[in-house]
Amino acid sequence: MITPRELKELYKQGENISAWLRREEGVAHNTREIIEVAYDLQSGSYVSAMDDPTISAHKREYAIEISKLIRSLCEPESILEAGVGEATTLSGVVKALGSTVASYGFDLSWSRVAVAREWLENQDVQNTVLCTGDLLNAPFASNSIDVVYTSHSIEPNGGSEEAILRELYRVAKRYLVLLEPG
Repeated sequence: MITPRELKELYKQGENISAWLRREEGVAHNTREIIEVAYDLQSGSYVSAMDDPTISAHKREYAIEISKLIRSLCEPESILEAGVGEATTLSGVVKALGSTVASYGFDLSWSRVAVAREWLENQDVQNTVLCTGDLLNAPFASNSIDVVYTSHSIEPNGGSEEAILRELYRVAKRYLVLLEPG
């Protein structure tokens, strides 16, 4: 059994932790535990990347486009980013939509949610509630959020897409927006 320190060292060396753990466990798809471990190890990396002006500008443009897409669908009272990570996307979406929209985010990784809280505070983004949760069991009531969206959150969960979509549709009151690769 590998220790957390050894995993962290592999991550620092550029090893794909999810792939490494899948090989070790003999599974074809990421498990909840594999995803959580991989994201805990990389917590802080998305916020650190925002120090790069090119990445920051791209993320800002991306968030503005998401907000335009949401506004083309409706004027939401509430939004939720499922798999919020470090909230580097959500912060820009909230800024673009304005402070009257109640915003929420959840992520499997407590470490990333902690980084996200600090990021939102530093970005002066308010009216946002973050929590931990699983895409297969979102911590929100049915039909409770006007617009639920993902941004590269479903992709690491290969093999669970249908169940995740059912769960996100359960929470969405009006729209579900998927921003996923491939």
